[in-house]
Formats: sequence, structure tokens, C-alpha cells
Amino acid sequence: MPDNLYFWSVEDWQGYIDHCASSTKPESVRSAVGAVRHLVRFSPILTGTDPLEDPWPGQTDSDVAKVAACDDLATPSIPPEVWWPLLRAAWSYIDRFSASILDQRDREAERAATAPTAPATLSAEDINQQLELWLTNPAKLVPVSDRDARFNPKGTPIWSSLSRAVTTGASSTAFATKNNRQGMERRQKVLRMIEETGRIRPVRPADAKQFESDYADYGTRRRSSEAMDAMLQKWLANPANLIPVHAETSQLAPGEPVWSALEGLLYDTSERVDVFGIGSKQGRRRRDLVLQAAVGERRIVYWDKQLARDLRMLRASCYIFVAALSAMRDSENGAELHLMQHSAGSK
Repeated sequence: MPDNLYFWSVEDWQGYIDHCASSTKPESVRSAVGAVRHLVRFSPILTGTDPLEDPWPGQTDSDVAKVAACDDLATPSIPPEVWWPLLRAAWSYIDRFSASILDQRDREAERAATAPTAPATLSAEDINQQLELWLTNPAKLVPVSDRDARFNPKGTPIWSSLSRAVTTGASSTAFATKNNRQGMERRQKVLRMIEETGRIRPVRPADAKQFESDYADYGTRRRSSEAMDAMLQKWLANPANLIPVHAETSQLAPGEPVWSALEGLLYDTSERVDVFGIGSKQGRRRRDLVLQAAVGERRIVYWDKQLARDLRMLRASCYIFVAALSAMRDSENGAELHLMQHSAGSK
């Protein structure tokens, strides 16, 4: 799931509530609905997300919980052929892997503490200037919804994606209108430009949210090899585009480009297409082009999500092991789990 909660769809929130309903009582499901609504309420002041909207307008917490209710047994038994291997695997994470996982976490925390700070937030004047430049470029197309979506009726601009386009990712709220006169004026400028020039690009709202510095072709799988080569060459020709590479301390391929990350960056592929695979002549040719460009300041160290997955697995392993040995219910395991995680962290 995206780290930014703004990118969660109504179906994502409902899936979370349905999951809660499959393993907890109705009162706990109501609490989960209430927790989501607290996130919505306080989202304007939360770090890491844009303002959210209520996924269930007009419904009470009880209404939502009742719809999600499940008649199945809340806590079905885990068969022994699943339970014992799971328990052994959990202990392996705690006993064998925790030290290296936590050491890596500490090293990355130290590296992050010494990394350059992010650029300052754009001023309203900066955004206005960038919008004027963007609107005067005939190659720039406004993303509009190609279907009726909850927050984006068919044919309307996808304002958050356009904001990231205009500000090269620095802001997703340049066109926000709530208590924002400038946002309304910027929208009017865009709508006038569309009326005069017709410069739009119909896209799926969910795809437009994954916008990078320039609109990728979401039909990558249907594009010709020549078209993908042209897109790569155009991207490499811009010195502002940095090539993600493995850290020199990486055990995978120190200093080498992260091909899967580059593929997603250029072509916005939701799953690996192997555009840079060594098994094809085209893939090897694209690799050569990237390697020729990946020198000096064109490189940026890429940190993938493996550490986050490892930490999540370690936390889950601690919970499973404590639950197995204590035979306590979920609500009773909090203090024990804290002690177990502290023990793993001291290892």
C-alpha cells in the first residue's frame, strides 16, 4: 500500500475494515472505523499525507461495521502442519536474523541523519511562475479522468497529479480550493488553457496518482520496442533525471543501476516487465545506454523497501512467538510483546 494515505482508495479503506470484521467483534470493528475517521479529521496536520475525505459519508460507525460484519468464526484454529513451521520460522527471525536486521536499521538511521535536508517548500509565487511556464509549453498535457470516479468525474482535471506535474513533485495541493483563493485562480487558468488549446490527456485516476516528473505511458506492455527506446533516450538526455543505483555497501550489485526501480520510474509499470533484461538484445542495448549515462552526479543511491519488510517480519515473528508461548489473547499480549521486541532490539 502507498505510504501516503491520500493515495488509498475507498476500496482500500473498506478492505481494511472487512479484514478487521473477519477476525474481531462488531464493537472492535466500530473502533476501527472510528480510527479511520480520526485520521481523516486530523489529516490536515499529519505528516506524510495530504488532507483525506471520509470513505463513508452519511454512514455512522455502526452502519459501516454492520455491513462489514462476518458470521464466520472470528478466530479459526490454525492446523498443526501450518502452526509448527510458522513457529520455527518466527524463532529463526528472532534468533538468527534480528541482529543483522537491526544493525542495518541503525546504519540507515545514521545515514539519514547526515543526509542533505530536503528543499524548502515552494512559495505561492514560485508555484505561480512554474504554472505559467508549464501552461505555455505546448508539449504539456493536463491529466483528466477517463472515467467517472468518486472524486474525479469523467473529463475533469486530476488536480493533485497536475500539481505534482507543475511543481515536479514538490506539491500536490497547488490547486486546492478550500480556503485558498490562489488555488481557485490556478484552476481557472488551467481550464481556460484547456478550452483554448484542448491539451488534455485522459488517464485512469489511480494511474495518474503514480505520476513522476513526466507522464509515463501507462500502456507500456502494448508499446513497441522502438517507442520504449525513444522514451529512455529522451529521459537520459535530461541531466536533471538521476539514475537510481545500489549503494556501494550493497551485497547485491554495489554501484550498479537498480533496473527494476528505473523501469518503474520511466514506464510506470505496476509489475516487472523486464525492460532492461539481459535475456534480450533490446534489454542489453538499453542497459548499455543507461550505464554510459550513469556517471558522476547523474547517480543517486536507491534504498528499496527490503529493510522495511524485514523489520515488519521481525515484529510479526515476535508477536507470533509471544502468542504461542503465552497462550494469551491479542489484547493481553501488549506488554509481553513490548518486552520481546526490546529483547530482540538488544540482541
